Amino acid sequence: MQLLSKYEVQALAVETMASWRPLERARYQYHMISPDPATVLSVLDSYQNPDGGFGNGIEPDFWLPQSSPMATSVGLQYLSELMPTDEVMHRIDKALDYLSKAYDARLKGWHAVPASVNRYPHAPWWHHTSQKVTEVKQWGNPTVELLGYFLKWHPDQGETTFKDQLDYSEKHLLSMDPEHYESHEIFCYLRTYPYLSAHRQARLGPVLNQAVQKLVHIQPEDWDKYVARPLDFVAHPRDERFGIKPEHLTAQLNYLALTLVNQRTISPTWSWEPWPGLSETQTWPDWKKDWPLAKAQWEGVLTLKALIQLNEYSWIR
Repeated sequence: MQLLSKYEVQALAVETMASWRPLERARYQYHMISPDPATVLSVLDSYQNPDGGFGNGIEPDFWLPQSSPMATSVGLQYLSELMPTDEVMHRIDKALDYLSKAYDARLKGWHAVPASVNRYPHAPWWHHTSQKVTEVKQWGNPTVELLGYFLKWHPDQGETTFKDQLDYSEKHLLSMDPEHYESHEIFCYLRTYPYLSAHRQARLGPVLNQAVQKLVHIQPEDWDKYVARPLDFVAHPRDERFGIKPEHLTAQLNYLALTLVNQRTISPTWSWEPWPGLSETQTWPDWKKDWPLAKAQWEGVLTLKALIQLNEYSWIR
């Protein structure tokens, strides 16, 4: 086991944190030093708009200042990490109020981003194209995850209020071709799974187990590519394993620790560079100029994610 000492982590943080966004620095303080949400909330306020939704580049791959359901899912991920104080809950309720208003009944969910995303720096996969509601791909991302936040933070409403949407999300998962599972959509189901009823969990659990086993890459030589890794499915020791074996989690924890020791940061395995066959209209024209900043932001996000996971699994002593 490649364990890290607290002194190694502190030295790494001092060395790399200067290039992080204030958001990652505040979250590091909360997770690794002292769990006081005040600083994190202060920084998150710069990403949460008056309408309650999140934007302003909280997700480094699109810099849309206006609110979007996708950016709001990221904001809610970060808020959900914090102790549920009155101040935290106030911001969560604002975000859920925004989502209630942004809901599209025709879609039975939320559009990830609006068309205005195209006016700001963004990765090709976030480029908005005109399409019919019935043609939206990967419907569950972020809709299923967003449903989970309503279930988590308003359990009194529970499955009664959202029965139609949850029934549709179940039908959607059960109808997926096992050869074409998409990892980000399955991540959304996994984030919501703990807040589903026991009966719904019993129906969806075997399908999610199958999907995880189809998607996970357990070979360390694959982990420098854009693939789903064991910890992507089991981020915390208390999470449902869905067939992920302990030795595969151990292998990735060792991999993360060694990467931090040797490289001092975790870099993204993707970029905004257009791939062959991609339409020029879907490519941000200044991607060569803007991607380096997005990459630096992602390095802060991913390095902090690795440190939090190592800490959660007691890999820091």
